[in-house]
Amino acid sequence: MKRLALVFVIFVLSFGGFAQDTLHVRRLVDTLSSQSMYGRGYVNEGDKKAAKFIANEFQKTNSKTFGSSYFQPVSFAVNTFPQNMEVKIDDSTLTPFYDYKVTASSSGSTGVFEIVEIPIKQLKSLSKLKKLLEVNNFSNKFVYLDVTKISKKKQKRKSYKTAMEIIQAVPYQDIFGAKGVIIANDKLEAQGMWSKEPLQSTIIRVLRSKLAKNPKTIKVNIENKFLAKYTSQNVISYIEGTTQPDTFIVFSGHYDHLGCLGDKTIFPGANDNASGIAFMIDLANYYSKPENKPYYSIAFMAFTGEEVRILGSKYYVENPLFPLSKIKFLFNLDMVGTGDEGITLVNATANKSVYQQIDTLNKINKYLPKVDSRGESENSDHHYFHKAGVPAVFIYGTGKSGPYHHPEDNSANLTLKGYIPIFKLLTTFINTYR
Repeated sequence: MKRLALVFVIFVLSFGGFAQDTLHVRRLVDTLSSQSMYGRGYVNEGDKKAAKFIANEFQKTNSKTFGSSYFQPVSFAVNTFPQNMEVKIDDSTLTPFYDYKVTASSSGSTGVFEIVEIPIKQLKSLSKLKKLLEVNNFSNKFVYLDVTKISKKKQKRKSYKTAMEIIQAVPYQDIFGAKGVIIANDKLEAQGMWSKEPLQSTIIRVLRSKLAKNPKTIKVNIENKFLAKYTSQNVISYIEGTTQPDTFIVFSGHYDHLGCLGDKTIFPGANDNASGIAFMIDLANYYSKPENKPYYSIAFMAFTGEEVRILGSKYYVENPLFPLSKIKFLFNLDMVGTGDEGITLVNATANKSVYQQIDTLNKINKYLPKVDSRGESENSDHHYFHKAGVPAVFIYGTGKSGPYHHPEDNSANLTLKGYIPIFKLLTTFINTYR
């Protein structure tokens, strides 16, 4: 009976420790995705607030710095929408993001403008479009393109290929010379960010269901602020290894997110990627304990600028704080707040041995339902390390969370159900990897 009681106590203590870790991670995610961080973007210095918080958390674990600070300054260009975000089409006042989305490459606009529809059939060839632009002046008007008139069946036809290419190119170049462009869709795509000089036009994607059959006028008050040289920062620390301290296992992940779309719409970025940063802080805490001291040194790299073309990690690879050749392996953690359905390793095909070891460990211990393998991709901060010859994979979880690049990617929609299994799998692998 006493033996059973002892086993029960050990079980409870063990489970309680993991439960406490999950509660700690939840608190980290709550803070990083709170309104006070302004979506960890480049409005109201949301990125700097997040970076300072992360550095303080690293300091609590006694993680070391490379040099005198946890910060590595990084400068880049970024287009932002800090204040006014108002759109009214005819008599319909639209809600930012839910009814319409301002494309990240847009300039600002203020005023009332005529809407002129360009029939999709005019986009069937570049020559027809060129003639249309020669005889019409759209300089103080909004061009209207109704993509819903091109059915999925029509999109497959060769005759509509050019039309789709032109519409897809609108967010990247001033095709029509118009004050703005309205693109009507059945559903809205995820929000993005822009790191180049914005266009001369305001590009707005609108839900077709919110518009009249033939919209006539648009009233806009949209403010953009282009920051040609915004100074942000990577946040970097490490725990020294016991046996080979000059060799590093790296855990990376981006802490920046989309910031704000006007002063009322904030993108919390709970899964993308407050979850990865919380995971790293938890790892730093784990490896800082005497009983968990690692064989190799463990470096933690929280990158800025991922949402603007992975610029923070690009800068780091070009300006490393220790030789890249000293990195034995890099795990990039991005969207790991899920995992109840498993995880996927991007770039696994280029690191087959590590993938097979992780997959085997998972099958033996039954941590996660599955560990999937994917090929190379430029979709996160592992990319430039991989291109520089550093063995690297990007890990993301699959399962329930808030929508991607959406105001509802918040802590309330993040289950963290797969968190402990992922943590166990990675620490088990690291603790046995030689």
